[in-house]
Amino acid sequence: AAVFEREYTISYVVEQGQGTCNLSQTVGITGDTISFGPQPADGYELDRVEITGTTDYSANVLKVETNDIVIHIYFKLRTYTVGRYYNGDEGEITCDVYEGHTGDTVVFTIRSYYTDFTITVAGTTDYTITEDPGNSQVRYVTAKWQYADIEVTLTVN
Repeated sequence: AAVFEREYTISYVVEQGQGTCNLSQTVGITGDTISFGPQPADGYELDRVEITGTTDYSANVLKVETNDIVIHIYFKLRTYTVGRYYNGDEGEITCDVYEGHTGDTVVFTIRSYYTDFTITVAGTTDYTITEDPGNSQVRYVTAKWQYADIEVTLTVN
């Protein structure tokens, strides 16, 4: 007589945040090894993974026991930071916040001790540079975090 082994389903649920998960297979029998890879959406990072249906797992690999398996994935907003680069005797850069998430805004105040200087912004393309109407040696950079840390550099020419 033929022996049929019971098949169990392997699935995932994104419980929080945005992203997806790669599964090596969606059906398995007892003893099968399944690999999985949570993939956060832009602006998110993996927070944690909880698995129901098996106790035999580590890292991104699990073994099918005698139950259907559900991988519960929790993503969180990725926190980005600011970098401020300048030579202390050339001026100073301050900012209103030091970390944020995609879409958040940060305002930098750049005070140069010289009149001929350059400001460089890296990590975002969504920014504006405005001059203080009362002081030609002061600039304001208003930038939005996209998917990277923001860096502002003051260089005296």
